[in-house]
Amino acid sequence: MHNSILITILLLIVTAYSTAKERKVTASFYISSSKLDKSINDGSSKITFSVSQDYTEFPDNSKIVMSYNDSDIEKTLSKDNEFELTLKPGKYVFKFFYNSDYEEIITDSVEIGNQMSVEAKLNFKHTLILIEVEKPVIYLYTEQATPVNISLDFKGDLGFTYPKYEGKWSFMAHPNGKLEFETFEHSYLFWDGQINQLPEFDPSTGFILSKSEVLPFLETSLVRMGFNSNEKEDFITYWGPELSQFDNVFLHFMCNSEYDQLAKLTIDPKPDTQQRIFMFWCPIRSEQLQVTPQNLPKFSRNGFHLLEWGGAQIDSKYLLPKL
Repeated sequence: MHNSILITILLLIVTAYSTAKERKVTASFYISSSKLDKSINDGSSKITFSVSQDYTEFPDNSKIVMSYNDSDIEKTLSKDNEFELTLKPGKYVFKFFYNSDYEEIITDSVEIGNQMSVEAKLNFKHTLILIEVEKPVIYLYTEQATPVNISLDFKGDLGFTYPKYEGKWSFMAHPNGKLEFETFEHSYLFWDGQINQLPEFDPSTGFILSKSEVLPFLETSLVRMGFNSNEKEDFITYWGPELSQFDNVFLHFMCNSEYDQLAKLTIDPKPDTQQRIFMFWCPIRSEQLQVTPQNLPKFSRNGFHLLEWGGAQIDSKYLLPKL
């Protein structure tokens, strides 16, 4: 059809990384607009590609390698992360490559009409599966009002923090667990983030629980690990709904020095005792994995003490390389 653009619907590559929460999926390639432009020479058309990538921004002068109908060219992104292509009207299959850390984008056949100005969106998906580190929270209890400084060394990309983390947290800790900042009191310190590589842990140890076993297990195991009633309630009301969605789940707890592989705390003054617990979990078929129950550490709440917990859903492929 003369002076028209027929877009045979593009292959929307909608692979997204898996997390415990549902996330918005962004198409890797789509046409955002197309219109007739008489200022374009007869026998030609123009496409402007707007380019993005998961998680980070492009460095200056980044290059995109693209091909269409077996012709390869290299394009340098503008400051607005765009590049243009002038081509003859016709049908094209486009391929785009950024680097080996990102998936190649391949479209279905796209038909471009004469003198058409087309805007297209590209979004490169990272080949790494990012893991959400969810709700690590830190509780502190002192014997008397005590000024405390805490620095966090997280082996990933730090996300939301509350109170806001700016190189350290500085506050007055109290025996009742209240953490007094300049303007507000808090019950705990909150942080989250993302990692693209799992810390080393032994997946042959842990627990496999059915849906009906989740709540009784958490209630008894958290008490065994020294959680008080408020900490236990916070943990269960956050993770209970997540874990109870599935017929069976695998759990493994990284504890104390093992947790340091993921995130290390520097605390001044140093607590007399501390318990740091991080739970990796995933849905699983009960017959997929045989595990030895973990020996969970007990916790004596003596003097100035700290308790921290967090967790992350992981893919079972990290546990089951044979499957």
